[in-house]
Amino acid sequence: MIDLLLATRRREMTGVERFGIQLAKELNRQHRNVVTVLNDDYISDAAFRSIKMKAGFRNWLMLPFALKRNGLSTANVILPSFPGSPLFRFSGNSTFRVVHDAFPWTRRGMASLQSQIMFDYAEKLSIYRHEKVFSPTITVADELNNIFPRLNTIVCGNAIGLDIAGEVEEQVPLLGKSYCLAVGTVEPRKNYQRLLKIVPELAIRGWKLVIVGRSGWGEDVAQLEDISSDPNGPVIWYKDGEDKQLRWLYYHASCFISLSLAEGFNMPLAEAAAAGLPTVCSDIAIHRSVAPDWAYIASDEAGPVEIVNAISSQSMRGRHDGTKYIKQYSWSSVSRRMLESIIHPR
Repeated sequence: MIDLLLATRRREMTGVERFGIQLAKELNRQHRNVVTVLNDDYISDAAFRSIKMKAGFRNWLMLPFALKRNGLSTANVILPSFPGSPLFRFSGNSTFRVVHDAFPWTRRGMASLQSQIMFDYAEKLSIYRHEKVFSPTITVADELNNIFPRLNTIVCGNAIGLDIAGEVEEQVPLLGKSYCLAVGTVEPRKNYQRLLKIVPELAIRGWKLVIVGRSGWGEDVAQLEDISSDPNGPVIWYKDGEDKQLRWLYYHASCFISLSLAEGFNMPLAEAAAAGLPTVCSDIAIHRSVAPDWAYIASDEAGPVEIVNAISSQSMRGRHDGTKYIKQYSWSSVSRRMLESIIHPR
């Protein structure tokens, strides 16, 4: 059984939600006995064998009892996106958790109260009770093993969350415009504060900054609300961007930028690389591992002029062939690694 109750509660997806959905699709392709728990208004693939219920705290908490009512009281439960209900400790289910990031414990001040409750406290209570804990990258696995010494985190890998070749929706206001694209929830860890500092320099050169991401928490939200309020201004913010809009933005952007302070994988960066998009990113361990070989990695000391110069230089080189990059990551290999550890534990 795959728990995607919270991961499917919204139309616009984050990286951890895309991970869960793509993993579930791959496991459903490979095995007929996979059941996925989904939010009741999520439009699922016809191949999904699913249980649907309303996403919310109560149903998340009581999920073990819902599984029992559906004859799944002893099923293996994969938790690919969010922590599982603490009541699983009293059920007959074996749980397998994918933890995407160590930031709830390494950067507590940057998490919202809801995130602290779910990803710090609830996760911490159950971390040693899972049969196995997985991580998409060795960087995060090492961080988790340092924080939880008795944990032996297994690296399962990651892949491209968005089907880059899917349907697109033309964004007429951006036709013929040069813009730099940033994707991700607006919250402190994504370092939008630093990103917004380059806006005046971008504007001088006739560029716009396009941001696609949920409104999260922190001071950056109010600042971004203000600076993006003018539809003809230098910043355009898609708070509820759909996949077909995002694909178009990837394919028509002049450059992708991510100045995050910390990431578990950075799914949008990988999606941009799959689209062959010129890239500028911050100098953090996971970016040095995941960023395409054509990316410009900006040092912590790089100011707005240096960053915009890098954006301009990257864009002048044009698009890259993302085929080779895509081949590094596949959902079939992610699911295979997980199943080998679940079915044939060592």
